[in-house]
Amino acid sequence: MISNKNSVENSSKNSIKNSNKNNNRLRIIGGDLRGRIIKFADVKSNIALRPTPDRVRETLFNWLGQNLDNCKCLDLFAGSGVLSFESLSRHAAQVIINDNNKTIIKNIQQNLQLLNLVNIESNKVEIYNLDALLLLKILGKQSKIFDVIFIDPPYNKNIIQQIFLQNTTAKILSKICHKNTHIYIEAEQKIIDENNSFELVKYLKAGEVHSHVFIPKNCN
Repeated sequence: MISNKNSVENSSKNSIKNSNKNNNRLRIIGGDLRGRIIKFADVKSNIALRPTPDRVRETLFNWLGQNLDNCKCLDLFAGSGVLSFESLSRHAAQVIINDNNKTIIKNIQQNLQLLNLVNIESNKVEIYNLDALLLLKILGKQSKIFDVIFIDPPYNKNIIQQIFLQNTTAKILSKICHKNTHIYIEAEQKIIDENNSFELVKYLKAGEVHSHVFIPKNCN
């Protein structure tokens, strides 16, 4: 799915801000749904939604490939849901969408209706309202394997450390990977895997957004 696997891109740019005039609207930038608009509501919590900017999404799907035929995707911290919708737009075989906020999940369900995606195959989209680590454990017990995993949690909550960088949780994550699974992580700083469980194959710094693609070094 990713060409030039060993290349690591580092492009420092000025701060990227979503170009949409209305910050609660996002445009799908590729695939069959290109140009369609999704809406997301304000969440009444101390966590502000921070959707992946257009330019970063464009780079991400250039890395992954513009056609995700036969790919199974997992969006652990869906937020606006835009990475899931971009994947569906590019023919992903299955997308599992998760967020632990009920308001966010309700909004994603409304956008599925808006995009006329509610009547697609029953197993193509699965939606969960669970803690991310709990869902990883459930999927591991079900022997689910994914081709693409999106990890884009709220900033400054130490979530990357809990999900990705601790040895025990890294093993849980690896259980749902194959050797070429691509794990996309968006964070407020560059991620260094000191446990050496994953290999960094792509990296982009764009403003305050640090985007990474890792592949597992050890998986079942």
